[in-house]
Amino acid sequence: MNLEHSFRYTCKDWAAMLNGVNTIKALVANIQQCAIASVPPIFDDNTRAALANKYTGDAFEVFCEYFIKSHGSSSEVGITDYRPLKRLGCTDKDTGADGLGIGTNLKPAAVQIKFKSNPTQVLTANEDHLTNLTTAAWGRYRVDVNDTQNLLVITTGKELATFTRDEMLQGKVRCLGYKELCKMLDNNLAFWEGLRMAVAPI
Repeated sequence: MNLEHSFRYTCKDWAAMLNGVNTIKALVANIQQCAIASVPPIFDDNTRAALANKYTGDAFEVFCEYFIKSHGSSSEVGITDYRPLKRLGCTDKDTGADGLGIGTNLKPAAVQIKFKSNPTQVLTANEDHLTNLTTAAWGRYRVDVNDTQNLLVITTGKELATFTRDEMLQGKVRCLGYKELCKMLDNNLAFWEGLRMAVAPI
């Protein structure tokens, strides 16, 4: 499988990050460890934290690209022809969507990806800037404003906060959280081996 996210090519830590990983819990832990190790100690604490956060976000976006492309036709994901926006040669700025695709109704779809170290963390519109997804999807990426299937958040947190989901996002954004990812992927050895092959050095 061809992965397009630019971090797939710039990251040198894939072997360590995916070593022995067959569960979401192990993936989250390894991404965090590699992120911390990747930042030189010369930076101040704030800069180190910002660089580590960017690393974890990018690494999880690569994982999600593989996940969506391998499970796109499933009812849980429901997005095919997925393309990350952070791909080589893409000049789109970060406006809230991390990737685009086609929903099961053959209409445009958009995805936002949120890495969280705490699997019980609930995502909110304000803290996690989730309304950026709807703004970008409806205003820039031609997602139908009336569609309730083609906006998806994937996170290692728990879920969307109820008020955020029902009111601020108008019930139009689906979420795959930590438990859903675990149910689909934990000990799915074929999936994890496929991921290791997809990010192996070219």
